[in-house]
Amino acid sequence: TITYDKLNAGKDGFAMRNRTITCIEIESFMPLSWRRRCFNYIGFDDPLPFADGDEGPSGGIQDLEGDDCQRYVPDRIFRFTGDANENDPWPSIVESSTPENVAEE
Repeated sequence: TITYDKLNAGKDGFAMRNRTITCIEIESFMPLSWRRRCFNYIGFDDPLPFADGDEGPSGGIQDLEGDDCQRYVPDRIFRFTGDANENDPWPSIVESSTPENVAEE
């Protein structure tokens, strides 16, 4: 039925929300000094590296997702995978062989 399908689609979100509420309630019973030690141990201040030469932002925990993740949406940004240095020139863009470019050659 349609109702069952809607509930089944949202079950992961409901489960995650319930776990989050439980964790926050348990955390509220911890002394502040213990919470600070836990947060400092996790390393929220450390940068999250994306690749070699790119340290990335701080303030999170890195989690790698598989390539079969349903939330993946390809973007139109050209990514340069080399070392990041502000003195290096911008990489040149190589145009692909489209039918229009082939006809001009």
